[in-house]
Amino acid sequence: MGLYTNMSDPYNVAYEIPSSGSIGDGSVQYISVNFEDSTTLLANMNTTGPDKYKLYFNDTSYSSPVQVVGGKMDYYSAFGPIYLNYDLKPQISAPGGEILSTWPLGEQGYYSLLSGTSMAAPFISGCYALVKSQFPDLSVAEILSLLQSTSRPMKWVYNDTITAGTFQQGAGLVNAYNAITYLSRVSPGQLLVTDNTHTTFGAVNITIKNYSNSTKQYALSHEGASYSEPNPPNNPIFSQENQLPIYGSAEFESPTVEVPAGESTVVSFKILPPTSGLKPERLPVFGGFIKVTSDGEEFSVPYSGPPYSLYNAQYIHVLNTSTAVQPQISYKFQDDWFINKGLLEVNSSMSYRSLIGRDQFTRGYRIDLVPANISIEPDFYGYDPAETYEYRSSNMIPPISVFGLPSYGTLVNSTELLSPSTFNWPQGAGLKATLPNGTEYSPGPGDYRWLASVLRWGGDPDKLEDNETWLSGVIRFVGDGPVTEPA
Repeated sequence: MGLYTNMSDPYNVAYEIPSSGSIGDGSVQYISVNFEDSTTLLANMNTTGPDKYKLYFNDTSYSSPVQVVGGKMDYYSAFGPIYLNYDLKPQISAPGGEILSTWPLGEQGYYSLLSGTSMAAPFISGCYALVKSQFPDLSVAEILSLLQSTSRPMKWVYNDTITAGTFQQGAGLVNAYNAITYLSRVSPGQLLVTDNTHTTFGAVNITIKNYSNSTKQYALSHEGASYSEPNPPNNPIFSQENQLPIYGSAEFESPTVEVPAGESTVVSFKILPPTSGLKPERLPVFGGFIKVTSDGEEFSVPYSGPPYSLYNAQYIHVLNTSTAVQPQISYKFQDDWFINKGLLEVNSSMSYRSLIGRDQFTRGYRIDLVPANISIEPDFYGYDPAETYEYRSSNMIPPISVFGLPSYGTLVNSTELLSPSTFNWPQGAGLKATLPNGTEYSPGPGDYRWLASVLRWGGDPDKLEDNETWLSGVIRFVGDGPVTEPA
């Protein structure tokens, strides 16, 4: 026997019997004992001594102990969604804990209690077969949609006032009986909620088909499911314990819709993201269910997505306090580093470093060396734009352009998929840029700035408005000459 002493986790409360072959050859039967019974057993054993302690089972009656996590998502069930496109995974749930199943190994062979997704998968397969037997003309996708829409959403195991996230349970607990007997159908079986355009978010639709012999009226409603952030932050890994009651909402043109017998209708509506509590820099996901009810039939269509517009999110990590500034360029003057918050006079021997972070995934990130008098209004300034300086132009004409504006070259130019990150980079000495052919050079004395740009999700890399930008303070390059140390 094994015992649990920490009862704060509901998964430790229930009795559990591992598979027969998990201990040796299966000849030893193991059972985990809950805390209450463990306390009684240990107290009695300590009274008699372990060598004399015996357990007798004279009562032939049997009762099944309460499974406190029964009907809720188990700890080993995998989490979704599919990252970057937020498509719902898992798509549907089925019983998978403490399932009586065949087990061919050891003296306790033939049958055993097993737990895992390997138990839930055949359960779904059986449900699929039942539906297919009644509706042989339905495709795989149509049967999945039918099973999803007739499933039952489940509560979160750690707080039953919260509906578990769709990224954990998908459509919820499968119900083959409802799928077969309902006289209506709602499709699709799941919804993706995200940007429709750069200015529209969460526009979706469902189709309701009435297979009955009379007109039916359907009521539309919304049930929020939990919101979650990756744990730790900025790492797309979700955990069972990390679910929060932060919900979106649905905006219907009408709370009811009437569908004549044998006909169908398309219902268009919007799913709105939560209005508070969001931390987009942690790449959260939200979800819920669109409920459709009529004459004892209750459908639930799950959805998942980012709880904010990916295109309109903040991409550049900004931090401005008395002790920290981001983004930043720093140059080293003798023994101290100075952040350029307005103008720094530097020469070719001075070291520089930078800190420019991103809060979202992107497929375009570049830093250009540009003339200090560049005509652009960035999203973020690395200096006070109200302050003015006497511009010292370079003798060199900028050889390339960015967004149709002059550029001397890049310090970073990446078109690969980049995850959110903070870089202490680029770094080097003096003032340098790289041309498209890979040549690194210094454009000579003059006033320059760094222009950092991060491509918004779904944006055009060549359009300024599709990039979030930051412009640094003036870097006054004097070549090999002496510099004035800032105060």
